[in-house]
Amino acid sequence: MERKRMFWYVYGGLAIPTILLQILGAAIGAVVPNVDSWNDGYKKFSAGGVLEAMLKPAGGFGKFVAVLLAFSLIGNIGASMYSISLNLQATMTYAARVPRGIYSVITTVILIAVGIKTAESFFAALENFLGIVSYWPGVFGVIIIIEHLYFRKGDASTYDPDIWRNSHKLPVGLAALGTAILAFGMIIPCMNTLWFVGPIGKITGDIGFEVGIAIACIVYIPLRTLEIRISGHL
Repeated sequence: MERKRMFWYVYGGLAIPTILLQILGAAIGAVVPNVDSWNDGYKKFSAGGVLEAMLKPAGGFGKFVAVLLAFSLIGNIGASMYSISLNLQATMTYAARVPRGIYSVITTVILIAVGIKTAESFFAALENFLGIVSYWPGVFGVIIIIEHLYFRKGDASTYDPDIWRNSHKLPVGLAALGTAILAFGMIIPCMNTLWFVGPIGKITGDIGFEVGIAIACIVYIPLRTLEIRISGHL
């Protein structure tokens, strides 16, 4: 019962605000061309300009909220720095010997350098980045679902939290990595984005997401089966 409650707390905390904000963003995006002040703000400063134009009628309070929204990005980046540092330490055992703060500093320096460059054309850079990242969740989701339902028979007890730092008992991960590489090998020619149009995508439109899911469904089972036979464990 406690595990189910914890799952729904986490899932609800992530899903509900995300869904509501996505709906709000879609509604605002649809209205922008029809409101002159919003449209002008969008042309000058992209999404931030729209928010500023929306809050402008509120006077000083609107400016205050706009400042809070701008500073809220710092909190978002802070959480990302924590995740990146923690992932580096969890992925490589020897990396845990390095203080987590050092990874945060290094990552922040990289982000500042990239941010200075992308600021020249923020929205175009963001669209290009999201265009690449958007293909990944489908492949990742398929791998997770097949692993849980097919190889582990939907049994949560097959996950042993006590071995999280024992690389000899953990899954090797090559099957998942190989599946992702092979899937993206087919996603690329099926892409139809602002920055790249593949030969297949040029004819069919952007079907990279769907093709990636299909390839992952086909490839992961045989690769994971081979991995289990070689390693001798799940």
